[in-house]
Order: sequence, then C-alpha cells, then structure tokens
Amino acid sequence: MWYKFGSSLSFKEYKDPIKKEVSKTFGFCCWKSGPLNVVLSLPVGGYVPGQDIPVTVDIENGSDIPIREVKCTLRKLLTFTVTRPSKSTKKDDIVIGEVVLGGIDAHGTQSLTQLMKIPPLPPSNLNNCSVIDLEYIMKVTAKPASKWHFNLQTKTPIILGTVPLASYQPPIAPPQEKPAGEINGGPDGVPAENMGGVQPHAGDPGAAWNLPPTDPNAPTPQPGAPTQSLYPDLPPATFSESMFGPKNIKDAGDNQFTHGDMEYAPRYPVFNFETN
Repeated sequence: MWYKFGSSLSFKEYKDPIKKEVSKTFGFCCWKSGPLNVVLSLPVGGYVPGQDIPVTVDIENGSDIPIREVKCTLRKLLTFTVTRPSKSTKKDDIVIGEVVLGGIDAHGTQSLTQLMKIPPLPPSNLNNCSVIDLEYIMKVTAKPASKWHFNLQTKTPIILGTVPLASYQPPIAPPQEKPAGEINGGPDGVPAENMGGVQPHAGDPGAAWNLPPTDPNAPTPQPGAPTQSLYPDLPPATFSESMFGPKNIKDAGDNQFTHGDMEYAPRYPVFNFETN
C-alpha cells in the first residue's frame, strides 16, 4: 500500500499575518547574559511567483554579544517517499533566495525589513500526490559575532499559489511588453483559466487556484468569472521558465534512436506587481 502524505494549511493560516518569536541567552558556567529576542513577521502566509515578500525582523539584543548579521532564507523542501519494494524517503533542501538584513550592537534594538521576490516556482499543496511532498520555508538566522555562541533561528512555512490572495495584493504595475521566453496566458496561447487546476471559489476571495474550496458542495464557478470579479486590475500571468533552468530528461533506456528535445524546463505562472 502506498503511503499518502502531504502538508496542508488552513485558509486562516495562510490569509492571516505570521509572527514567530524566539529567544535565547548566552553564558558560561555561572554567568548568563540578557536575552536575545528575535521576532519574524510576514503580512500573510500565501504568495505567488512575482510577488515581493516583505520580511520584517525585530531584534532586541539584551546581551553583551553583538549580532554580526541577520539572514533571511527562503527554502524549498522536497520529500520523496516510496514503499515498494521497501519504504524509503529522500529529502532535498534547496535555497531559493536569501537576504542579509545587517547586524545589531550589544544591548541594541532594531527593526529590519527587506523585500524578497519570489521567482518562478511550482505551487505548494501536493496533498493529492502520494510520492512527493513540497513545502516552502522562510527561515531567519541571527549570527553572534563570537564564534563561541550558537546561532538563534526561527522559521515558518509559507504557501505558494497560482492566484494572489484577494485580501493581500501589492499595487499592480501597468501592462508591459512580455519579456522574451514568457507566454501570455499559457502554452500556444491557451488561456490561463483553461490550464487546469482548481478554480478559486467565489465565496472565498482569499482562495488560490491550487487550494480546495472551503465548501466542497458549492457549485463550480464559470472559468474566468472569479478572477475577473476579484482581480479587475490584475494583468494576466505570464508563464516563465523555472528558476532552475532546463534539465536533461533522457532516460537510462534511451538510445540513438530516441528523438526529440532532451532538455526540458517547466513553466510556472508569474504575476507582474509594482512595489512602492
């Protein structure tokens, strides 16, 4: 029997602001410093490729140890699981992007904010897949200036969807000429609403296409209608090549008689936003 797995976040979790707090003290033997407090804040937990994530880190350093740097990292966690002939699991931890927010002096207090743009990536929520689990993690690491002390870390999962949350959208840029290599709507001119996947339910303006509707008995809306009413000024997404580029898809059994392009790069919907 196949082992079915997958992580799921409720609608409330990805539509509401995220706040993660962590604290530690430094010390040797009987000596102990004041606490180092780090708070990670995100406006929401759900985003789409093309959006900028405003990452805010509030630091209160009550210790005598300066903090050399505070680093924010967006990571892609892939878990592959099989059960035949025996159960086996493989994990990949891939860094998508990172920003360094700077440091802070001993007994200092500072609030640091940096934007992190999401590149073309596959959406989260692979609950219907029994062999692959995909998760995105935002991680913050505070590194002390002294090599004798350990880092302070905190992290939170975020969801990547295919349609922005209606409850959280940055200003939208005016339509621009599509960059080379991007397709408007879908491959070969196929409209985005005909590309498959779950449509957002009209009764839940925060839903994204790759997430199930809140009411499974509700009628399915007509293609295009929800996005037209919820996002009247949203330019159509362009389908951009994955940030990882093309990969060789030649199988071990292929030979000189196998024809076709052996280099393949998936494309994902990317939205164009204007950031003030």
